[in-house]
Amino acid sequence: QLSIWNSGARPPWSHNMANASADLLDLPDEILSLVCIHLGLQDLLRVAQVCRRLSYIVWSVSVQSKMDYTAFRPVGPRIPLFMKAAENGSLTAAIKMGLAILYGEGVAMNPLQATRILMRVERLAGSSQPSAWTLIRGPWSSLTCSKAVIFNEMRKHVDENAALHREAIIPGVAFTVAKVLLLDEKVEEAKHYLLLSAQLGCQDAAAELYRVATSVNDSALIETSIELLGRLALPRNPNVMLALANHSISSRRPTPHAVATYREFLSTATASRSGTQRCELDEGSKMRYVLLDWLAEVCDLKKYSTRTFLLTTSLLDRYTQLCPITRKTYQLLGISCLVVAARHSEGDVVTVREAAWLTDNSFALDDVIRTVGEVLACAQGRMKHLTHGDVLETFITLAQPTQHTTQVLRFLAELVVLHIPHWRFNPATLAAAIFVLGSLADKCFACWPDVLQQWTGIAASDEELLDCVSKLYTAVWVGDLNSEERVRDIRGETLQSVQRRHFNEQEGYYAPSQWLPTPSTLDEVLYSMVPIHVTFPNRSASRPFIKSRSMGPTASRVACWTSPTQAPPSTAPSGRTGRSA
Repeated sequence: QLSIWNSGARPPWSHNMANASADLLDLPDEILSLVCIHLGLQDLLRVAQVCRRLSYIVWSVSVQSKMDYTAFRPVGPRIPLFMKAAENGSLTAAIKMGLAILYGEGVAMNPLQATRILMRVERLAGSSQPSAWTLIRGPWSSLTCSKAVIFNEMRKHVDENAALHREAIIPGVAFTVAKVLLLDEKVEEAKHYLLLSAQLGCQDAAAELYRVATSVNDSALIETSIELLGRLALPRNPNVMLALANHSISSRRPTPHAVATYREFLSTATASRSGTQRCELDEGSKMRYVLLDWLAEVCDLKKYSTRTFLLTTSLLDRYTQLCPITRKTYQLLGISCLVVAARHSEGDVVTVREAAWLTDNSFALDDVIRTVGEVLACAQGRMKHLTHGDVLETFITLAQPTQHTTQVLRFLAELVVLHIPHWRFNPATLAAAIFVLGSLADKCFACWPDVLQQWTGIAASDEELLDCVSKLYTAVWVGDLNSEERVRDIRGETLQSVQRRHFNEQEGYYAPSQWLPTPSTLDEVLYSMVPIHVTFPNRSASRPFIKSRSMGPTASRVACWTSPTQAPPSTAPSGRTGRSA
């Protein structure tokens, strides 16, 4: 029974009750739906068995679309439950069920049924960021495999409805067909499906159309894609905003419209932060550091880009903020995030079998498939979040630093996520701090050029920027470059996969200990960035930006503006002695 209220007024459903209490079934359906949404899955199934009315409410779209199936897997007696939930509006259940049928994990493999479920996923996810293409993309074992059959069925759906019933086409399905064709290097065919998908409202299709148009230098298609991007800019989609930002800075002419568009992109990056607390399991972030260092080594083995590594860490951080994890499954989660990120960003993917092998077969193939489904379900299909890496690449386009500085900036973009989760800092501010610190490697390049201040609106004297620089410097130096404080694995070996991944002695990219300044010198640089008339109430001469502390034996050899080509060979890494992936 539920207590209603003790006042004289009676609810309309009280039916002349003698007291101010009512049975649960006396409540209207709308309130019962709100009650059911906050129940756990097991409790909800028990409620559905009480009577026909409660069963109808439990399986309604309004309840199922908000139910959390993240902690459950479609195995055994739960398979009918997941199928029914997928049909009734649960995106999480649809993603997990589609992946299980695609790989035959716990259920019979059925390409036609998987097609129906994956098309349902795209309909439920809307037109923002389609994700089904990451599951069916090549390479295929044969033209008759399940993924090829699903692709052909989706293409048939689009082609049959394109002429007379365009409103029946699911935009995400048309985008899936286009992405698979692009990965198969069938650009002309893909253009047709991208344009169709964008005209139906798919935001990612408009962004991809712009990328394709610029790659082939098709001015007419570029103009069409920009028009579609402007029409689909709201609600803000990270890929759309990134495409608009790249277009606005392509000419490097700071017109009012271009600057406004670019600053809107920066505000979108700010809004994408989740701001939740760090995973309690990993107090001190050592486990996270060890895991990301190993993932960096795998990325180096596969020759993956910085973009893929940062997307992997973004998926990992988002999952650990929302879902419980254990120490035993932390590595499984990390390699599953890399599987998803590689399928999204790279031409050469990590297969689920290869992922299990990379963990030294610590996990079975079924474990990897299930965890991939959990990662996709946790992200709700929205894999792309704007990161500091995306913002940093636009800074590089605008400022055009030297090749050495560009390499250092990308190295720092990877190194910083080993210590700082994506949600801790504003991506724009973090990218600016990386640019300031990385520019110290080039004595002829300004730490914060006027062109960046003009485009971003971030002044060199911004206290948030200077604070971020100091914290970033402390994390990078103390955590990675000071031999006394480096994180070590269970074998006692220092973890330096990110440094080895970016080190190239032939091109002169020496270790950061050759060019990073000492704490006292960097403090002088930070104060030199502040105009004389600007004062900070929380800063004083006795409280510097960089706290003085022992920095180990390498500190005495570090000069502020040392050229990387003059680094002493005795301090350069001797070779690749990393662990086996």
